[in-house]
Amino acid sequence: MKNRHDGKTDRYWWTCYAGAQNDGKGCDFWRVMDMKVEGRGTAIANPDRTG
Repeated sequence: MKNRHDGKTDRYWWTCYAGAQNDGKGCDFWRVMDMKVEGRGTAIANPDRTG
């Protein structure tokens, strides 16, 4: 969320969006995204990280 100042950590997730393109037939995939495990880019909480 933009401009969040309540001290809590924002969370992002992966979810199935197949129903939007598959006549409403989706799936039940849902997982919290772990930026560190997935090797995602620099985040505000870790500005010195490169790559």
